[in-house]
Amino acid sequence: MPSLSLRETTMKHNSG
Repeated sequence: MPSLSLRETTMKHNSG
């Protein structure tokens, strides 16, 4: 899995 996807998910979780 691409690191970008993981980073995006983390950011979304942090925001939400």
